[in-house]
Amino acid sequence: MIRYTSRSWSGPIESARHGYARPHTVAVMRQYLEKLDVSVTMWPARSPDSIPIEHLWEEPKKTSKNRNRTPTSLGELRTAIKEEWDRFFNLDAYEKRRNER
Repeated sequence: MIRYTSRSWSGPIESARHGYARPHTVAVMRQYLEKLDVSVTMWPARSPDSIPIEHLWEEPKKTSKNRNRTPTSLGELRTAIKEEWDRFFNLDAYEKRRNER
């Protein structure tokens, strides 16, 4: 469950977002959240927009498929990962890629 509150993280939970995973939908969890008066928003399973960190994994995975060759050693793999990481965190280029979709 992802906690969200417009106050501070240490304050009360006002709303929660989660998918349809069994631990989130069992009666005891629903009753507990209802007792706390927590507003629950259901999100589609595996939706990358429901968990923004998922974009972190998706972009390098896509761009790594465009590499000329597959790394054949641990050193080459480290270099490839660093290159993809650096490319991903070039925020100007990232925003441009996101806007092209």
